[in-house]
Amino acid sequence: MELPGVSLVEDEAQQLVLRYVPAEGNARRSVDVSGLREFAGANGFAELAFDERSLGAAAVKIRRSEPCALVIARRAGAEYRIEVEPDEMSAWLTVIAARGGKPASALDAVAALGARNVREGVDAAAVEAAVERCGERLRVARGMPPRPGLDAILEPLVDLNRQRHPQIDDSGHVDFCDLGDIPSVSAGEALMRRHPPQPGAAGCNVYGQVVPAPPSKDLVFASRLQGAAPSPDDPDLLLAEISGQPLLQRDGVSVEPIVRYDDIDLSVGNVHFPGSIEVRGDIRSGMKVHADGDVVVKGVIESAEVSAGGDIKVDGGIIGHSLVPREARHGVTARTARISAAGNISAHFIENAVIEARHTVQVAESIVQSDITGLEQVRAGGKGRKGRILGGRVRATLLVAADFLGGEGSAPTQITVGIDPELQREIERHRQRLAAKLREHEDVSKLVKLLRGRADKQALYDKARVALGDVCAEIVEQMRRKRELEAEAKFAENARIVAGECLCAGVTVCLGQHTRYINEDLGRGVFQVDQAGEFGFGALARGH
Repeated sequence: MELPGVSLVEDEAQQLVLRYVPAEGNARRSVDVSGLREFAGANGFAELAFDERSLGAAAVKIRRSEPCALVIARRAGAEYRIEVEPDEMSAWLTVIAARGGKPASALDAVAALGARNVREGVDAAAVEAAVERCGERLRVARGMPPRPGLDAILEPLVDLNRQRHPQIDDSGHVDFCDLGDIPSVSAGEALMRRHPPQPGAAGCNVYGQVVPAPPSKDLVFASRLQGAAPSPDDPDLLLAEISGQPLLQRDGVSVEPIVRYDDIDLSVGNVHFPGSIEVRGDIRSGMKVHADGDVVVKGVIESAEVSAGGDIKVDGGIIGHSLVPREARHGVTARTARISAAGNISAHFIENAVIEARHTVQVAESIVQSDITGLEQVRAGGKGRKGRILGGRVRATLLVAADFLGGEGSAPTQITVGIDPELQREIERHRQRLAAKLREHEDVSKLVKLLRGRADKQALYDKARVALGDVCAEIVEQMRRKRELEAEAKFAENARIVAGECLCAGVTVCLGQHTRYINEDLGRGVFQVDQAGEFGFGALARGH
């Protein structure tokens, strides 16, 4: 291809200069940019980097036959375009191929990275790949991210907020009242372990700068946790200071000495708790409740089993659902309320219940058809109320007091004082065992007499004689133990039975070994043993 008047010259700066000198008589030519590029290529300059604007200006000059000298292209070596991620942990390289200049090389690429201060984590293989695959963007350097440390952990060492479910026994029977134990702890038990934070490791970005590890989060036990404190020997170990229910807090575990319920029924299940229990409502029939501390019930206790290592206080009453059968002389049926406390028991009223307190049983109004044991005393009435004991059995070591003992239409009533009730019950149990052995002796003696002299029953006769000897030995042992218990049963000299208004007919009173059946109303007074050892009913001064 020829363009009259057009010449191409490469200067010392490796620039391609197009010169156009119009000659006289030359006609104007129709020249465009593509034509000039083709002309340059035909003259060996196709690989150069052309300047499109200069080519366009040259084409206009030539068409107008205006002389010109314009730089339309230049030689360009390979380019190395480097991008660094905002977090400075990665560098990317795009190699632009040379255009007539110095070709791309891995050494020049590394030098270009160095010029941008990218020195850390450079991947030589990735650099060579970028050089070979010009125009493709490749990651050629990676920083080393910091390694995070471990945050502090508070690890619970006890069951917390455990779901309770009906229990299934070995026979497959489901007890819907027994939902399992409430999570509880004892004083001194480990509640939570603090694992201190562990520092991480610093990293390095592609510039070689240290990138610190993020700080680990620390956790410490709250300064005030109810019922819990760090161990004096290990500040990272939280211990229970008291017995109770463990409750998970934001920064530790507290111990609640009192567990509270609206009611205790099937939805709650049986309750066994090492602290105290407070019930805002009632304890329903069939439930079993035990507290190592106190039990406070704002409502009533129905036919339930309730025991406490402290006191039991019932603002309402205690009422069993089953009445005592007419043929029963004393006591109550199995479906009644059964209440026991290592301290005191107090209630507004008690009906059809078995009650046992290590100290005092105090009832505001009435005790009806119940089996009551207060190892110290039993009181009914007070604070302006008339107290009554109607039917059943009441035992105490020192005092049984009520305004009315017995009453018209009530079932048989027995009041016993003067001897430790527990010892009394033990004596009664031995009497029952002795009576059973005596009956057994009578039956076996009849059998021995029946078999004596019968040769065909000799083996059975020998066995019966051996059994009779064993029964005789057991009777001797039971009688010996009965005498020991009776010797231990020392009468409390100050024991009294007090009727503030009336001791009614139909009541049996027992003071130690003295027993009397009251066959007529005696009015107000006190039964006691005087200094002469006489057992009798005396007047009661007003105000007592």
